[in-house]
Parts: sequence; C-alpha cells; structure tokens
Amino acid sequence: SFSVLTCFLTLPIIYSNMRKTNNMSFWRDPKINGIEICGIQESSHIFPNHVHDDVYAFGLMENGGSYWNGKGSEDSLVKPGDIALLNPGLVHSGIPVKDKLSTYKMIYINLSLMKKISDDICEKNDSPVEFENVVINNPQLSELFRQLYTSFINDSERLEKDVILTSFLGKMILEYNAFRNNPKSSGNEVKSIKKAIEYLSEKLDQKVSLQDVASETGLSRYHFLRVFKKNTGITPHNFRTQKRIDRAKIFILREMPLTQVALETGFTDQSHLTKKFKQYTGVTPKQYLMN
Repeated sequence: SFSVLTCFLTLPIIYSNMRKTNNMSFWRDPKINGIEICGIQESSHIFPNHVHDDVYAFGLMENGGSYWNGKGSEDSLVKPGDIALLNPGLVHSGIPVKDKLSTYKMIYINLSLMKKISDDICEKNDSPVEFENVVINNPQLSELFRQLYTSFINDSERLEKDVILTSFLGKMILEYNAFRNNPKSSGNEVKSIKKAIEYLSEKLDQKVSLQDVASETGLSRYHFLRVFKKNTGITPHNFRTQKRIDRAKIFILREMPLTQVALETGFTDQSHLTKKFKQYTGVTPKQYLMN
C-alpha cells in the first residue's frame, strides 16, 4: 500500500541546472519525466522515519555506511558498494554509521515511469514492481547506477541517458522484482537491426531518443536495446557516436572549421567534439588533420 505523502514530483523541474544544498546536489532533465538524481558528499545527516509516495528510491553507498531502518541492526546496514532498493510506501530512515561520514548517490523513479519500463520489458503488462530485497550487492548494477548518475550530472545526450536508464531498470526488474515475469520475445532480429542501423546512420546532426529508434524497428525500447547489443556488441548510442566521428573525419580533412564540424555532426560544441573524437580515435581533430 502506498502512502498519501508527496515527493519530488511537486518540485519545479529546471533543465541542465544543478541545485545544491550544503553537501547535496540534485539534477533533473525535463525531457525525461519521472527521474531525479541526487549526490550526497561526506554527510552526517540523520534522516527521520519517512516514506516516498509513488516513488522508488535507490541508493548506492560509496563511502561510510547507513542503516536504512534506523534500528542499527546489521541486516539494515548499507555498506560501500551496496544498493538500497526502497519501494514506494516503505517506511525508512537514514542513520549514518557512528563516527563515519557517508558519501552516496540516489536515484528517484516515479511510479508511472517504473510502470512504463516494466510494461516495456515484461511479457505481461500491468505486472506490479515490488523489490523483495532492500539491500543488494551487484557490481554490474552498481556500475550502471554510476553511469546513469554521471550521464545526468554531465547532461549527456538523450539517447545515452535512455540507453543507460533502460538497461539499469531492466536488469533490476528482471532480477529483483518479487513478481517474476518473463521478458518479451524479440521478433525478427535481423530485420530490426537493419532498420535501426539505417535510422542511426542518418541525420547525424539531430538528437534522437531510444523510443525514436525502437519505433522504427517495431520493438519495445528494452527489447530493441537487448537485440541491438546482442547483434552488434555495442549500444545504439555508441554506434551513432562512431558514425558521427566517421562523418567528422571527412569534414576535418576538408579543413572545415571545428565549430562547424561539431554543428554538422550533432555534437554540442567544439569542446564536445574534441573530447569524443579523442576518445574514439586517440587523437584530437587538429592532430588528426596534421598526421
């Protein structure tokens, strides 16, 4: 049962704007409704018993530790590397381990977004999501947690955020939901991948979402993502970035100004182009032109 209290969804959403309160920082993206990211650095703050209405709260402990139920029992301790999975309506607190400061990351997902992702993943629609473990230790899930957090604080492209968010929640739902459900079938994989590759290779100067690409294949977002990675070995975002880099090489060799190259290939600005170009090629655009 869910409480009638309200949570972060009543707050105004400000794009690309970090809000910082003491040692707590918040990030939101108005293009992705229902998710808020929070970072807490070296905190000794004690949270009283409280609940989140219609919101799932996930916490990744990096340093220190905290008791999620305030009783100080060992089974309620969230240690470094652990993830806390807090269902809507679950009464919880946050009591730091004695004489230690806690550094951790939080991700808040509202009920409607979780339902949307769950329907996207599971064979049965309207399957409830209720996590059966409050504290888990899963290195792969922790890494996806960090990637999602980083994509928001760096204001990464929509497609990159979508890919990580869908991977993160998909893995969590399929592995830890108390109401087990089979994933949907993938359909005609070869045809789907061909359509996706064509779509991702076009209009490189424009922004696309995971839903945009999945719609072209006729698959749900989660299953398109799973099929694409299975057949290509990379995510749709990485594939599209590589295509942009390949296009940028052509323009650079034509000695097009880098500001224009960035515009033509869909990068935010020259700095963004240079960072990604070096990441994928090992050299800067100027070094590439000189060689």
